[in-house]
Amino acid sequence: MKKKSTIVLVSILVALIIIYFGFVRKPANNTPDLTSSADASNPASDAAANVSDSFLSTLLNVQSIKLDDSVFSDPAFATLRDSTIILIPDSNPGRSNPFAPIGSDITSAPAGSPASAAPAPGASTGTSGGAGSAPASGGAATGN
Repeated sequence: MKKKSTIVLVSILVALIIIYFGFVRKPANNTPDLTSSADASNPASDAAANVSDSFLSTLLNVQSIKLDDSVFSDPAFATLRDSTIILIPDSNPGRSNPFAPIGSDITSAPAGSPASAAPAPGASTGTSGGAGSAPASGGAATGN
């Protein structure tokens, strides 16, 4: 039993040493964290100059690329046809938030549903010509 506890203790000690040297202790670094440049008065212009130089060299590399356009005159290319598939959107996409509790996302009936097509009993539709509606002329219907 004593031998087993000694092995466990030594392995824990080795693991702690590895963790210390691998993650906790900073490596000895002789370079300073901050460096100075020749023109320290305007570091933004140095960065802009480096970016523009990099962009210019990339642009020159792109301009030197030559493409072989003989592929477009090849008969195999001419026989290719477009096989685009038109996707039809789903008529019932589901709930707007599938993770919301059931019933919390019901705000109003959609435009084409039977609940929105029929008015509630006793509600006025706002159209003229029905029983109990106001006259369309705007004047009062008095029998003068």
